[in-house]
Amino acid sequence: MRRAVLRSALLVAVASATVASGTDPPSGDWHDVRSLFAVGRFTDARELTAALTANDAATPQSLYWRFRLAESPAEAAELRRELLDAPDLGSPARNLLLADAAWQAFGAGDYAAAIASLEEIALGNGETAASTTLLGGLAWRARGDVARSRGALAAVPPGDPDYDRARYLLARLALADGEPALARRYLEMAGRTEDTPCRAEILLVDWMLAAETDPQYAIRLRRELEHRFSRSLPAALVAEQELRLEELQRSLEAPSASAHDSTPFGEESPAPATASGRYALQFAAFADRARALKFLDDWRERLPGLLISEVTDERGLTLYKLRAGSYPGMSQARDQAALLRASYDLDPLPVKADDSP
Repeated sequence: MRRAVLRSALLVAVASATVASGTDPPSGDWHDVRSLFAVGRFTDARELTAALTANDAATPQSLYWRFRLAESPAEAAELRRELLDAPDLGSPARNLLLADAAWQAFGAGDYAAAIASLEEIALGNGETAASTTLLGGLAWRARGDVARSRGALAAVPPGDPDYDRARYLLARLALADGEPALARRYLEMAGRTEDTPCRAEILLVDWMLAAETDPQYAIRLRRELEHRFSRSLPAALVAEQELRLEELQRSLEAPSASAHDSTPFGEESPAPATASGRYALQFAAFADRARALKFLDDWRERLPGLLISEVTDERGLTLYKLRAGSYPGMSQARDQAALLRASYDLDPLPVKADDSP
């Protein structure tokens, strides 16, 4: 740490010493260009670079500093290509340039080019960068190859600066695959330090896992997000999701509260055709009355206003339909159905309140 502080102080001192008073352009050598760059004096660094490259602009050092100081992405990309073609370019510099090219391609949405640049990086152990770096995992994931993405992310070793974020992304993949236990393990690996750069994202996924299984823990996670990361996107997503769930609960309770209160548990209720809305959500339909009652028992606390509607079809068969909600239009019913699909293991069907599909 002391050496780093001394080095920074020396860079500032050298930069100050190399700049003449008044409006004269800076003069010096490549060491001075580095010093000016280190203290953010990019205009002076460009002027000095232009003076130093006036006679020979093709040396690796000239190309490198022109690349670092380029103001146009197209110019930087062209200079990077020239540098990579230079025969005497060292392996460390080459790897840095390839990594830079990979990030630039990834940011531009050219994931194949990003992976191609990563695979040119020589690691010295027989593996390609696309199988061992965070960027490789992101690029494979963006291309839809989940297996390679998972392998790349899992290969990021402990101690690597990208380790926590790689484990967080693995947790997201596990969650998408319906493996909450695996997602939880990855989150625990990623969240071993409180100051991890992706702490807010980790809390978000943890909240998603706890929302249905451990409400009290979910509340603690939400409060930590609100307290520590109040302006973050994860905090906003959690707040929005909880607001939607509250609105859903109110919409399910209000139109059918009287019918729900007046019907003893286990008895069939009239279909919600008399409700003010023209549409409802149908969650299930059973020919077996016992199965319909079990569904009602399992879900009535999470779906307030859930009712059984007994209907006889044209063949004389009796069906027991589980419905809830009352919506003025099909679009509102579809919105609520989509929210329920995201929150529960349900697939409600929007139907007309007076229909018997």
